[in-house]
Amino acid sequence: SDPSASDSRPLYDQSPYIINLDLSYERASSGTSVTVGANLTGERIVLTKVLGQDIYEHPPVSLDAAISQKLWKHWTARFSVKNILDDTYRKTYGQSFDGNIYESYKRGRTYGVSLSTEF
Repeated sequence: SDPSASDSRPLYDQSPYIINLDLSYERASSGTSVTVGANLTGERIVLTKVLGQDIYEHPPVSLDAAISQKLWKHWTARFSVKNILDDTYRKTYGQSFDGNIYESYKRGRTYGVSLSTEF
């Protein structure tokens, strides 16, 4: 076991903070709607270890956007993009962001297009 290990640690998979921001604009006369959302989450333990340091995930800022436009009387077109920044997810040994890397990856962007109707 690690003699320098603390007797306590943060809860597994619980971030010390979560910040969500949402900015929306809607113009009823033209049927246009625009939404931008951002999420920032603090580091969290994703793997606990008896021997050695715990593995922490350092999630990047997530930024999403959606635009919808009412087209004729009953139709609406929508375009969305998720994870616009596509920053790197990083998992490290120990709590430090600059610690030894356990795993690093990108999730990629997700695009969506839809056409819907209401009667």
